[in-house]
Amino acid sequence: MAGRLQRIVLAVEIIDGFLIYIALQHGMIGVSGVLLTVAAAGFFLVILMQWERKNG
Repeated sequence: MAGRLQRIVLAVEIIDGFLIYIALQHGMIGVSGVLLTVAAAGFFLVILMQWERKNG
């Protein structure tokens, strides 16, 4: 079960990093937007880990 969770976390981090990179290149978001996006991804991962622990 932990292996599946690690793959999900890695996929989310890669996608999040790619989207942040694209948005920065096109000037869509600034530093505060990046920090907000990273915080939202961290929040999502914490919820996902709690759900996985409860159902695992």
